[in-house]
Amino acid sequence: MRIFKTFVALALGVGIAATAVSHSSAWGHQQKEIKLPEMGDTLSGLMSPEKEKLLGDIWLRMFRAQAPTLTDSMLYEYAKEQINKLAVHSELTDKHIELVIVNDTSINAFAVPGGVMGINAGLFLAAQTEAEFNSVVGHEIAHLSQRHYIRSLQKQKQQSIPMLAAMLASIMIAATADGDAGMAAMMASQAAALESKLKFSRQNEQEADRIGLRTLSAAGYDPQSMGDMFERMHRAYRYYGKRPPEYLLTHPLTENRISDARLRARSLPASDKRDSETYQLMRTRAQYLTEKNHGMAVQRFRAELEGDGEHKTAIKYGLGLAYIGIRDWERAQTIVSELTQAEPNNQVFKHAQAYLYAEQERYEESNQIINQTLSQGSGHSLAFSVLHAENLMAMGKYTDSLRILDRLIRYNQKNEHLWYLKAEVSGLAGNILEVHKARAEYFLLLGALDQSIKHLRLALKLAQDNYIERSRIQARLESTMKMMRDLQQL
Repeated sequence: MRIFKTFVALALGVGIAATAVSHSSAWGHQQKEIKLPEMGDTLSGLMSPEKEKLLGDIWLRMFRAQAPTLTDSMLYEYAKEQINKLAVHSELTDKHIELVIVNDTSINAFAVPGGVMGINAGLFLAAQTEAEFNSVVGHEIAHLSQRHYIRSLQKQKQQSIPMLAAMLASIMIAATADGDAGMAAMMASQAAALESKLKFSRQNEQEADRIGLRTLSAAGYDPQSMGDMFERMHRAYRYYGKRPPEYLLTHPLTENRISDARLRARSLPASDKRDSETYQLMRTRAQYLTEKNHGMAVQRFRAELEGDGEHKTAIKYGLGLAYIGIRDWERAQTIVSELTQAEPNNQVFKHAQAYLYAEQERYEESNQIINQTLSQGSGHSLAFSVLHAENLMAMGKYTDSLRILDRLIRYNQKNEHLWYLKAEVSGLAGNILEVHKARAEYFLLLGALDQSIKHLRLALKLAQDNYIERSRIQARLESTMKMMRDLQQL
């Protein structure tokens, strides 16, 4: 049974056979200023935070199966750091937010009930500064903290999970509009009806602007950046023909709304915080990751480097990545060396050097940089550690690679890429039991509960002589089957 089919049937009233995307078809699964009164009691009567969390978790699994996502550890780590930085200053009760980065260059970001946030790579490309980027993040956090989706249900007096499922399905449609053509075609007839459910009311948007602006300012960013970002997105409208950016469909911008953001920002403390160089590097990284043709990326970055634009260091970083992409080792090394010599403590540049060595199969040299960097206890530990595990896998040091992956998974249990890597390394190490266990978790995160159950049952057979292991697998199998039953009952 495809769990996504059940979920969309709740929203649309029809069964849709969906195709999901996986890393490897060899796995036998094709996947292509006025605070409002506290509304806790009333909203909890409509839907408890626990059930809201469950639905958000289900939606995230479905989304990963359908949307083209970016699993780049460095970009993810940076975006998650920004979310956490703002969440601390927000009105969220539970400040933990799950993040998914969409491999799409359109301007979009969205928040899903239960503490899920999606950010398109296109938001990095559109936001010119870290403050502008975080103005959108702060706005989305405000939607979560004020539980706007649930309040929308309350207003409509549609006290049912299927109604919320329709809203979540409309986010799926918007976020995958440029993705799988088959899915888009199947849902096209439903999109118009669902789109209206996705839009928040004008009052909710104003509230998210106001609260998001306070959050942005409390985190130390220039509150005027929200108006700057709104104006930038509003101007982008003209370049999209009849269809505006997805973010403007779900968060309509008006001249009054932009003016309100400007006016409210004046009442908040100004910030002298300079733009982050790391953000500019991540913008460039997003450009590189979303460019399908590395040769074209080389041409674009070279043209930008020769132009009169700003952020030359970031552009040079992008050019270095592009040269690695086309395997021009000499030019790549020249650029990476220039960057690391100019800023020897820059973690992003150190990672680029380690990555370059890894691509050249110079794993010992790559690991030396990684170990030195991690021993200093500085940032980007996830990105360095993942690269380390991949290097060790390529070197045939499977036990060491698995040790790193197990540690990372302990703190990143919902990172599907880590589970994918663990399954691959376990297979190379000949540990078939761990292969099935890891694949079960991987497919579970992608919403493929049927595949997860299949692998758990295979693991159960292999663990017959190990009572403790068998008990753990049995418990996981029962909880997964319960999840499937709960979904069917929503």
